[in-house]
Amino acid sequence: HRDLHSFPTRRSSDLMGGKPLHKCWALINLAEAEGKAGLKEEAHASLAEARAVANEVTEPLAFTRMLCEIAHAQTWALGKRASEGTFQEAIASVDNIPQTRRHDKLEALGEIIEAQSKSHLSSAAIESLHRADIIIRELHPTHDKCWLGVAALALSLAKTAKYNSEFARVAEQYVDTSLALFARRNKSYLPRSEERRVGK
Repeated sequence: HRDLHSFPTRRSSDLMGGKPLHKCWALINLAEAEGKAGLKEEAHASLAEARAVANEVTEPLAFTRMLCEIAHAQTWALGKRASEGTFQEAIASVDNIPQTRRHDKLEALGEIIEAQSKSHLSSAAIESLHRADIIIRELHPTHDKCWLGVAALALSLAKTAKYNSEFARVAEQYVDTSLALFARRNKSYLPRSEERRVGK
């Protein structure tokens, strides 16, 4: 294994791929290696460049996910304070996801909660969970794919249980919510005679 302190630093122009997501991942991986090697200035430059490249990601959910990855890398390479601004941007990006895609809003918040928990930002993760809970309370079973969004959120919470044991209980609760929404949505498509039978 080569000594990480001799790890050659490169800019995105030297990295493979023309797609923004590929460039972001390459820069994040590079920054993490630089951080482990104690090259904080280089790690900071790589992550700043990853953040600039992320602006080219046009799909809202993918953009939020990318911000989460950058923020998590900032925490471990540069410290918690370095990631605060990026996490705030990630939360703000959820507002840019259309109301008609509430399932994507919930999935995005799940990604944020997971990244915040892994970065040991428990208070911020709980605040993000409150945001998700507000969306869930406003859901109607006929909202397209709403049950999928709740399920994705539950999965993210389950992954963070080792950082916050309370999230395991909430994840279980959201699994039940997702199943109930799925059942009610499917029932709404049944003929009335069949709906009465299912409702018994």
